Amino acid sequence: MDQQSTFLQQGFEQVRLDLLDTIGNANLHLKPETITRSLRAKVRAKLKVLETILRRLILVLAMSLKLDPVKPRQSPSAAPPQEGVEDVTASFKRHIKTYRMALMGRPLGPVGDFPEIRRTASKGPVLAAPLLVQAAVLLRIMKHPDAAARRMARLLDRIRKRGEGRPHCAPLVGRHRLTPQLGLIASLLTAHVKTALDTWYDTG
Repeated sequence: MDQQSTFLQQGFEQVRLDLLDTIGNANLHLKPETITRSLRAKVRAKLKVLETILRRLILVLAMSLKLDPVKPRQSPSAAPPQEGVEDVTASFKRHIKTYRMALMGRPLGPVGDFPEIRRTASKGPVLAAPLLVQAAVLLRIMKHPDAAARRMARLLDRIRKRGEGRPHCAPLVGRHRLTPQLGLIASLLTAHVKTALDTWYDTG
């Protein structure tokens, strides 16, 4: 195992451990139905930082892959439920959107170009399920990061072939929320991303 592979392995593991700590500290492992708004804001902020680190780890892994030609495939049709079996997720899906981690971060607009902020006077507890779904998705990605890396590699390949600029790795916001081990990995990750993208403009 080379130095970069070791770094990525440690990175994925530290993100996983920090995510599990976040879930445990917020008592989300007890799967509460609702939580306070302040707790939701705190957990969402932490998950945003962890997701950014995870996305960058996947980018570094993606740039080390050699892509095979894409084979067309047909999506299998969903099998009908067995007789007498009720789909208990139907009502759940109506209220909770399925979470998908974006492979590329949202591009920044011009300085001073801020979206309109709508303030509401809503109070009271909020559903905990969206945070649980997001955490579950991140854990699933970390369990099989190669799959996400292949999708990322194809996305980067399309962007590069369109002649677009190299992705920019902005300084990570929220490092104070991380454990010392993950904070160190986040600091080193910027250099790893830069090195991985050094060949972006090569024509060979």
